[in-house]
Amino acid sequence: MDDELKKAIAAGIRILSYSAYTERQVIEKLKQKGFRMAQIQEAIEYLKEKGCINDQSLIENAILKLADRKLYGKHRIRMELVRMGFSSEMIREADFSEVDFHANCCKAIEKRGDPSEFEDKDKAYIRNLGYSSDEIRTALKELKELREK
Repeated sequence: MDDELKKAIAAGIRILSYSAYTERQVIEKLKQKGFRMAQIQEAIEYLKEKGCINDQSLIENAILKLADRKLYGKHRIRMELVRMGFSSEMIREADFSEVDFHANCCKAIEKRGDPSEFEDKDKAYIRNLGYSSDEIRTALKELKELREK
């Protein structure tokens, strides 16, 4: 292992010590530090072998966090994953089965107030969270029926 590769690995470890980053993010940060692509690729492979970079675990955690904490719908989560640097292939293959998007849509609607007084601006807000018009309509109908009982 040459000195430049050792420096690239050390830089990668320092980068990852601040936060969990995707492979693509670490590559970008190493490029900014002036490392050559050949060294970056070797450093990335080493860091992946040692378990320092695990995009699969990161994407699973990101999906759950965005769904549970921010009540994002599937569409918005996919956009956020792109922004976070996950590959389109990983996003396509991501497992969303752990998330109850219908329940989250209902929670998001309830946070806006009384479902029977829902206005267009409220619907726009919920759509911006990543829910389709059909998902919103279904959740609103269910919430209104529950309030009537």
